This record gives sequence, structure tokens and C-alpha cells, in this order.
Amino acid sequence: QAGRWLWVALKGPKSPPASPLTGIWGYRRWDRLVALNAETGQAVVYPIPADWSAAVYGALWAHPPTFAPLAGGGGLVALGHWVAAVPANPAGTAALPVRTGVASLSPTAAEQDQAVTLVTQQAWASINADAAFWNCYVMANPSAAACPHGAAVFGGSALSMQTTYYNHGAVGFGLLWAMTLPLATASQTARTTAETLLANGLAGSYLTSWIAWPSAAAVRAHFHGQPPYSLPGYTRRQGYYWATASGG
Repeated sequence: QAGRWLWVALKGPKSPPASPLTGIWGYRRWDRLVALNAETGQAVVYPIPADWSAAVYGALWAHPPTFAPLAGGGGLVALGHWVAAVPANPAGTAALPVRTGVASLSPTAAEQDQAVTLVTQQAWASINADAAFWNCYVMANPSAAACPHGAAVFGGSALSMQTTYYNHGAVGFGLLWAMTLPLATASQTARTTAETLLANGLAGSYLTSWIAWPSAAAVRAHFHGQPPYSLPGYTRRQGYYWATASGG
């Protein structure tokens, strides 16, 4: 509280970002400050720009802005790289003055490329994990042709094999950052393509089958020895997934 004004930080947006993936957990961030006049009930809303540092995104998502009162009223509010002055009387103040010397919040070209790459890598990791589950585990074929990425792919960190994703729609902070990072117009198509690939890779995960029939023989019998789901970058033939030239 600064004088008669009470400052509150709020999270948003109300709805998740437009994406082929639904139920993205943790998409809300601290996106606005509201100044409330304790005497009149007047409210003034100020937006908080996103701080897109990948290194601190998790902490910024979890922890609220920091307020520091100044002598004479008003104060400072900070979130990551963003620091703004809180006026003693917000009425009539259209925008919060941002302190000089604050680093630019615009993502660099390298950060944009990193975001698209991360989504693409997660997509292929999940797709390859499902192929490995079927070929290497269910069909027990360790050959390089049937199991090109190795049996270790199955059960790793791929999103398709994480119960937290299917139970709660949860994704890691790194992936969340990559899917919400503002991209230039020229880069948006690449990320949309990567997100669509990831969504397609998750559409037929074998995780639920593994939970329902927790043995290779049981899964193989349930699906009559034939992989039931199509996977991007693979063809289904003679009971196996075979990687194509376009696969990850």
C-alpha cells in the first residue's frame, strides 16, 4: 500500500494460448498491476510486459513482482528485468514509468530459433519414444533397423511417456517458455509446424496402453501384434514402425 492506494499483482490471461496442445499447465503469468483507491474504490490497471528470459522463466511464473516503497509516496515494482515506478497518485497516470537502463524484453533471433528447436526436439523425442516402446519393448526387436534410436528412448523424458502431462496437462517450464515466446511473423509458421508435429505425436501415446496392460506380451496380444497408432516420420509395416527419411 502506498498512501491511499493499494497495489495488487494479478495473473493472466484467462484462456490458454492458441496451440494444438490443450491444457497447457502454467500458461498464466503475472501480467498486470491494479491500483485500488481504498477510499473511493477507483481502480487503475497497468500491464506488466512479459520477461522472456529462458533462464528465469520458471521463477517469474511462480513468484510475484517485488514492491519497494519510496520516501514521499509511491515506490518501485520489479519482475525479472522489468522495473517500473509506482506513482504516489495513479489517477491520471496512463503508464508506469520504466526505470532507465533496463534490458530489452524483446526476444533475440537466437532465442526465437531456440524456442522452435526445443519444441521440435520434444516432438521427435516423443514420437521416437512411442516407436521404441512398440518395436524394442512390445515386439522385443533390438535390431538397428527396428530400434534405430535405442530402447533407452522409451521411458525417458519424452512428453508422450509422462503421466503428469496426461493427468494434468503439465509441461516443463522450458517447453512452456518455447510455446509462449513472442516470435517475429517470419518465425511463427515454423513454431506452428513444430507444435502441430508435437500434437500429432502425442495423439496416440502408448502410455495408457502400458498402464492398462503392464507387460509386453499383454500389449502385443491386445493389439494383435500390429501397431495401432500412426506416428509422424514412421510407416507401419509387418508389425513394426519403420523410420522414413523425413523422420526425426
